[in-house]
Amino acid sequence: MESNNTIIKKQFSRILQEYRLKNELSRQQVIDYLVQNQIQNIRPKTFYSWENGQTLPGTYTFLQLCRLYHIEDILNVFELYYIPQENNPLSNLSHHEKELLLAYRSHPEMHFAIQRLLGLK
Repeated sequence: MESNNTIIKKQFSRILQEYRLKNELSRQQVIDYLVQNQIQNIRPKTFYSWENGQTLPGTYTFLQLCRLYHIEDILNVFELYYIPQENNPLSNLSHHEKELLLAYRSHPEMHFAIQRLLGLK
């Protein structure tokens, strides 16, 4: 069974590669960007390990990659709400489920009708 850390690395690597390709950037172009902007002096092997899910870039480098790839909503794009948190059954809600909860909370006048519709009262 894969550990949460392994799953997270694979998820991040898949998304990083997907967005690099969406932006029509080669691996070498990204490496050059990182080096030219003095973000990190990396080797191609390091970059490949990020995209293969073996390692993750550091936080600052990750944020710069998101900037380069035009990723604005990092939490949603990387589905960080799916990362399980021990003893928290609500930690794996989808974005849509969170929106539903927020809408429910913002309309207390509808609570009775919704609960009745769902058979909760």
